[in-house]
Amino acid sequence: MRIDAYAHEVPEQYYHDFGDVYRAPAYKRHPDTAGFWDYDRRIEHLDKFGIDKQIVALGAPHFWPGIREYATEATIQSLVEQANDEIREVADTHPDRFLPVGTLPVLNDSIVEEAERCLDDLGMVGLQIYSNYEGQPVDTEALLPIYELAEKRGVPVWIHPQVHDWYDWTYQWGVDLALGWLFDTSLALVRLVLSGLMERHEDLNIITHHGGGLTPTYLERLKLFFYDEGTFGETPEVFEGGHEELRKPIEEYYSQFYYDAVLYGSDPGLETVYRVFGADQMVFATDYPYGGHDGADFMGSNVKAMDRLDITEEEKAKINSENFLSLIS
Repeated sequence: MRIDAYAHEVPEQYYHDFGDVYRAPAYKRHPDTAGFWDYDRRIEHLDKFGIDKQIVALGAPHFWPGIREYATEATIQSLVEQANDEIREVADTHPDRFLPVGTLPVLNDSIVEEAERCLDDLGMVGLQIYSNYEGQPVDTEALLPIYELAEKRGVPVWIHPQVHDWYDWTYQWGVDLALGWLFDTSLALVRLVLSGLMERHEDLNIITHHGGGLTPTYLERLKLFFYDEGTFGETPEVFEGGHEELRKPIEEYYSQFYYDAVLYGSDPGLETVYRVFGADQMVFATDYPYGGHDGADFMGSNVKAMDRLDITEEEKAKINSENFLSLIS
């Protein structure tokens, strides 16, 4: 069995209603494409590439930053609920193929209530958050109840990268998405570790996108910056800030994350994630329907790279489905 553990959906009615409220710069660049809501074509692609099931989580997170300048809190919350309701409806079109994930796109007073609604009323398999919320990090106080809820309910949390205001020129050529998102994912993971959040929530399961961003490649460098001469328990004074109280080496906290296989056909990239974290901490994914030919290109390249990965069949079974099934069972 093969399950696509990180794919996207932008429901058609939500897309148009959102545009009536706020046409963010990202919205204007984002194609009005049936690839996001043509479910028959989606099923055809799943069948073509041998994928049995696919999670559907709200895509296009970069629609949301700045929306408060154009909409009331009531309107914003209405859009949040509409997005999750329509994702549930999408999953219901093919219940044997789609698994719905609830998304929490804004920080507000209703975030915990919406998370509970997604899990209890809508029966979603987990929750998606973003790597930052208009500059606020993933360990911000408003998100702490979400981690507590997810751990208590035994459901995974998906972290999707979000845009961030670095420099104006990072928007040129789309490098804010191409590279900035990977960096922001890496920042999110290190915040979860060094803030002590992963230590306080030992049973919390996090699914990271794009293979964990820069993390697999630069984990060894990160260790050098937080251990004096690489020795656990000897933190350089210049970098003190709470993380020196962690009970385990920081690399052990990174083993609480699950790294998806969205490396776009890169054999060295996929091999690096495998070599650093192992098959037990990986899940297969495609980033569908992004990519050429309404998602077929990314789906195909990720499937082929996974098939080429030189590991045992038992390990491939873990990555393709078993690890993910254990997270939602």
